[in-house]
Amino acid sequence: MMRAPCHLRGLCAGLIVLWALGSGGGCKRRATLAPVVFEADDSETAVLEGVDAPLWPPPGRAALENGALVYWYHEAEAQGFHLRLCFPTGGPDGRAAAADVLVVARLFESDLRRELKRYDTRVAVEFAPGRFEVVLAGPSASLASVVKRLARTLSDTTSERALARAQGRAVAQYHPPDHAEWAMVDLTARLLDLPVSSQVADKRELAEADLGHLEDARRRLTDPRSAVVVLHTALNPSQGGALLGMLGSHWSSRSWGGGTGELHAVTRLLGYGETVALRGGDRLLGTPAAPLWIVPSSGSTMASPATLVLGRLIPTPTAVERGMARLAQRVIQEELDARLVISGPVSLFVVRVPLSRRDARKSVQRVVDQLAKLVEAEHPRWRLEEAARLWLGARMVEASLGGEDWTALWSESVGLSNSDDEIPRALAEEARLMLDTSPESLGVWMKAWLHPHEGEAGWTWSVSGADEDARQALRVLTPLRDGEVRP
Repeated sequence: MMRAPCHLRGLCAGLIVLWALGSGGGCKRRATLAPVVFEADDSETAVLEGVDAPLWPPPGRAALENGALVYWYHEAEAQGFHLRLCFPTGGPDGRAAAADVLVVARLFESDLRRELKRYDTRVAVEFAPGRFEVVLAGPSASLASVVKRLARTLSDTTSERALARAQGRAVAQYHPPDHAEWAMVDLTARLLDLPVSSQVADKRELAEADLGHLEDARRRLTDPRSAVVVLHTALNPSQGGALLGMLGSHWSSRSWGGGTGELHAVTRLLGYGETVALRGGDRLLGTPAAPLWIVPSSGSTMASPATLVLGRLIPTPTAVERGMARLAQRVIQEELDARLVISGPVSLFVVRVPLSRRDARKSVQRVVDQLAKLVEAEHPRWRLEEAARLWLGARMVEASLGGEDWTALWSESVGLSNSDDEIPRALAEEARLMLDTSPESLGVWMKAWLHPHEGEAGWTWSVSGADEDARQALRVLTPLRDGEVRP
């Protein structure tokens, strides 16, 4: 299995959830290119004095004639450009298999690196909850040439030879999941009611995929009517309208029928007409105790430490709740391997527990007790402010090291927004709410959603790599259930 996006990488290096998403509607190609008209954004500039948060003005926004949405960030002082294409991995017909996503992502990566090598343009593929993103960065003088070659790559046809090369590369780079990864896949699939095939790619499936099927997957995944383009450049929108018009013409949507006509990035990238319901469940070590799922080990599993993961979904429909979830995770992370992924109205909270070879039960009991203690503790305001500023400062440093890529910040902001108008302010609003959160309000929220014995039910846990001795020890804590390989 490759490192992304075919599994959830333990929430240790960035959780990837291939969320269910929708697609939009498109237009017919015209013989003469129409100029791209950008809407004026009336939302306020995200300026909050004294808050450690990335700040930028609202973008220009337009829909290309092929249905793709474009968000244009103009910064006169920008030394180069950043171009990000966001492709949802789900649609009206369901979620894409991880194997298909891997091959299509590698196809883009190899083709664009070859096409753009002479233009000093960096090419990368990144993965976010429910989508993969193609990221380009280079000197401003190369932008026009880069967009032209990007349009060529996005055209209707891809040679079987190129698809076969991308498939071979995905197979060659495959690695078997380790126990931490398998436990994370199982936990997330259960909480989100996702097929395992949308989270983890099987090597045999990768190798035997029909080229015709992969071409169909490429067209579906890169349909412009479900895609979003984000551009950060020194050029203003009026200077690039013709360039984007050319991209809209060559990047065709004729191969993909239907479409909803949805014209909002948040809806496209976080789900169209579908919400993730909070599933019923138990409390960890409560009455009744949540059963522990034993993930079947396969012969391909690497000799890695046995790992248990415990987690739950948390409703985060408002900015206040998202700020609470972020701050709570940062406080807990000081002592436990706790991770959080926020994706619109719901967030996933997970704690990873490496199992002790000498006493598996004790290692799990210690983490659960520690979690309960942290949730019950009265955290002073200074500690909350320190945790918040450490997190916000790290975010600013990461943005700086990333070359001041506003498109990366935009991508992060989508998951913190309920509407497109909130995207420019989302990070700054999250920062303000984290710093303004009172110890009393956070304590009430943590007891409701993160206490392993009390509060809201809905916890589950999975373990991979536990030998018979470890299973016997864990059986003292809670009932064990044999998991199955889900379709």
